[in-house]
Amino acid sequence: MRWWRRSTTTPTGTAASDDDREARIRRRLHAVETERLEILLDERVPGRRHRLDALALARADLLDDLTALGADPPPAAVSQRTPCPEADSCR
Repeated sequence: MRWWRRSTTTPTGTAASDDDREARIRRRLHAVETERLEILLDERVPGRRHRLDALALARADLLDDLTALGADPPPAAVSQRTPCPEADSCR
């Protein structure tokens, strides 16, 4: 089992509802994104590229899990730039 995946049971041993699972997946997704940003900020992290690759795989798996539950994916961390209405004045 991968480190970012956890059991589908609650601490008391009962099966978790889809709402509980969605909340836990979103928390893990947030933790993965936070770790990715911390690694991007510090260039001295050993094995940086490999850790970023592992985090990208973890994020993809967690997004797949959200999709399987029928939940909406979280908004993109970085929004796309909007085109400038006056292209000449923006340069």
